[in-house]
Amino acid sequence: DEQSILTDLNPTLHGELVTHILQRPLGRLPLFKRLSIDFQIAAFPLLKPLTIAPDEVMFKKGSASKDLLFLLEGEIDILSAFDGVSPVCRMRALNDVREAVMLTEGTDEGSNKRWSVAGCFGHSVLLGTRRPATYVAHSQADLLCIAKADLLKLFAADPVSSRRVCRMVLKDHDQQQIIRKLTITWRIRSMPQGEQRAAW
Repeated sequence: DEQSILTDLNPTLHGELVTHILQRPLGRLPLFKRLSIDFQIAAFPLLKPLTIAPDEVMFKKGSASKDLLFLLEGEIDILSAFDGVSPVCRMRALNDVREAVMLTEGTDEGSNKRWSVAGCFGHSVLLGTRRPATYVAHSQADLLCIAKADLLKLFAADPVSSRRVCRMVLKDHDQQQIIRKLTITWRIRSMPQGEQRAAW
């Protein structure tokens, strides 16, 4: 229990220990690099490590939003809203790189559009909505997870850092919304037309 161990240390030792510990997991996440050390120290004991096996479902479309997740290592697929089976986007974290790749059917992944992301999942917890898509581990994935109640406590204690967190997480959310819209447009345009549609 990190909380009880850390509270028994004197303030100087506590600060040095946590700063050193934070460099490994949180220092790898773009989001936390931009936050104050005080916010990181407050967040650290609230973040729970989580390992997801390949093909394991992280959460399903329509499920309640209970936590915010941060990808440390591995790859996560976002499944299509049409069939709930086909991956349309892959989020990956390899070393210090956090990127999203749009997966277009019939093309090599290397030629697909990619962009940098903060490596967050479960943005809907900040929006108060249900999960907009199903997320499945493409490979083994190591994550950090913070419960909604703990997140709200952090936000109440440090409004400045909270605004930064919300801006970055919602920027990621907007990018994923764009991907969903592009995917829907691509699917509609790839559907058979006229006589072909009747045969399909």
